[in-house]
Amino acid sequence: MNSVNSEAYTDISIIISMMPSEMKNKISKNFITFIENNKANNYTSNINPKIPIKDQNIKKETKEILGIIYRDYLCSDEERKRLIKKEEEEITKFEEELKIKYNPNNIFKNI
Repeated sequence: MNSVNSEAYTDISIIISMMPSEMKNKISKNFITFIENNKANNYTSNINPKIPIKDQNIKKETKEILGIIYRDYLCSDEERKRLIKKEEEEITKFEEELKIKYNPNNIFKNI
């Protein structure tokens, strides 16, 4: 595991500990255990419990994990379906862009 992920897991652990119990209880115990087992032991987080998360300068990886937590555990079923559909559309768009960019029939046309 790389240090950036371990640091993000440390930040996530702190953020989860700051959540109200009703939110925290929605998150899978196995997921929380994974976070706790993989967080960095020698990293000092800059998460400040007195400042709203949206106003803090947090790592990209931490934001991504927070997004996964929201999608998989905290949002409504309707919101989850909407988010998954949006992700699938973005992946499809990205794959199409890669097909165009790296099309073997076109790759040497500009040379």
